Amino acid sequence: IQEPSVDRYFYPSLSADGRWLLYQNGGRIEVVSADGGKPRDLAVGQSPAWGPASTTVLFTNGTPGKGRSLWRAPFSLARGEFEGAPGPVTFGRGADVDARASSDGSTIVFSAVDESLNLEALPFDAEAGRATGPPTELTSGNNHVGFFDPAPDGKAFVFAAARGDRSHLWRIDPPAAPIQLTIDPDYSENDPAWSPDGREIAFGRTTSNASGIQAAIWIMSADGTSPRRVLDGVTGRIAWLPDGKHMMIQKDDGLLRLDLASKVAAPVAGASGRTLFSVDRSGDWIAFQIADRGKMRIAAIPSGGGTSRIVDTGSYDAYHPSFSPSGRWLYFQPDHKNLFRVPGPAQAWSTGPPEKVTELSGPDLYIEDPKISPDGAKLFYTRGRRTGDIFILRADSNARRKSR
Repeated sequence: IQEPSVDRYFYPSLSADGRWLLYQNGGRIEVVSADGGKPRDLAVGQSPAWGPASTTVLFTNGTPGKGRSLWRAPFSLARGEFEGAPGPVTFGRGADVDARASSDGSTIVFSAVDESLNLEALPFDAEAGRATGPPTELTSGNNHVGFFDPAPDGKAFVFAAARGDRSHLWRIDPPAAPIQLTIDPDYSENDPAWSPDGREIAFGRTTSNASGIQAAIWIMSADGTSPRRVLDGVTGRIAWLPDGKHMMIQKDDGLLRLDLASKVAAPVAGASGRTLFSVDRSGDWIAFQIADRGKMRIAAIPSGGGTSRIVDTGSYDAYHPSFSPSGRWLYFQPDHKNLFRVPGPAQAWSTGPPEKVTELSGPDLYIEDPKISPDGAKLFYTRGRRTGDIFILRADSNARRKSR
């Protein structure tokens, strides 16, 4: 049986009696004996914290439809599990995180946050490696723009945006307002990729039914019409090859090369354990993220398969590789902040220290999915912004007496 994938561990804390370790694993709340053993799954959520005497657990509910409100559940120190159904502590507003309770349980303090991800464009010289003007917003407001792709002419964008427990695809032709391309409530779409001729958009689509989650790669016209399924059983990041007849698709721990005419998908030799990736303009090279000795590195491999090479060995985690149009440079971002670059395939992957090329700033800076425009004159990305307030809840004294 394959173990579930682990994203990251957050918020570890020991129970009052020292017997149980509570923490967040990816998008789930788990507990494990302090002596070790098999973790127990408690809930879908984040930001877990012990209540008074560790007889309750506070957490942000991550179940679709619960709006990331604050919940509380009774916990059995004897059995190491919930001993009753969780119930809501806050209602309606959502995004209530990082809760803590006073020792007598009379007071709960938490952060109520507002988070957004919006598209921005930065005038940029991809060969010189420098910004040539200030950034401008392409979307604004309370959006949560996910992965996106610019059209080949750089004038339009397709992006995934979460709405409730589903994600759908939108298109924006600035300065016009975004228009929704996919609307079926039974499906969720992600990872859009524009074809080289600008006429079509590929994307991943998932749905859930009694038999489980079904995934497939689809293609539609750039205006959202004429969708067709091209490959079942897989969904992930997609990159078209320059000929427009093949594409690379992320699948589990590797990459597939799909022939659109035959619909045959073949694994790319040597590309196991790879995640987010980019294909250079020639179609000869793939750059990707790879875990290496505790760090996330950027590596490269010929698109036909072969032996990979690590091209960045910095002391940070590196994400989101992308090539300059000439292939002279490979860009990436350490820690989801500013962009760096190293020599690319057009410089025979010559070695050199990573060069920082942007000076983006701001409180709690978070940059996602940076991409260089096809003409190398702009840098596109989504910028995360997080604001909020601290709230204090005080329980009614009569209610506290009844609960004792």
